[in-house]
Amino acid sequence: MPEYLRYVRVLAERAGAAQPARPALRRHLVHLLLGARPAGQGWRGAFDREITASRQVIAALPDLPAHVGVALPCHHLYRALAFSEYGGRGQTPIFPSTEDVAQVRRAGRQILAWPHFVMDDDAYRAPAWGIVHSEVRYLQALLRSLRAVGSTA
Repeated sequence: MPEYLRYVRVLAERAGAAQPARPALRRHLVHLLLGARPAGQGWRGAFDREITASRQVIAALPDLPAHVGVALPCHHLYRALAFSEYGGRGQTPIFPSTEDVAQVRRAGRQILAWPHFVMDDDAYRAPAWGIVHSEVRYLQALLRSLRAVGSTA
């Protein structure tokens, strides 16, 4: 994690020097933190480590340049693969939580949702319909979940 935070700091400082009025939002990349093949370690473990690493980034925000915010994947709020790994939506931890969002706001930073897999099937799950397609119902559910934890993203 220290190496990743160093990367964020250097990138933010360089971006800030080039475009001082523009915020630098960092999506913490699970591939940088966990390696290129998290499925080999088990998806539930990868999702758990993603929560831990994301919370470490959130905790580090006060020490990062002022224009750095975060964009979080929010798998735990909508992704069918996450729900199946935890034994159903009701057993899946809520991340980001109300407290996670509040901590980002207390640091005076922007927070965005990055719902990369808002679809019925994704590349790491056996196809349910034989094709990958976007699901508007997931968008609505995700927006409700984000609103419930205090995010306007």
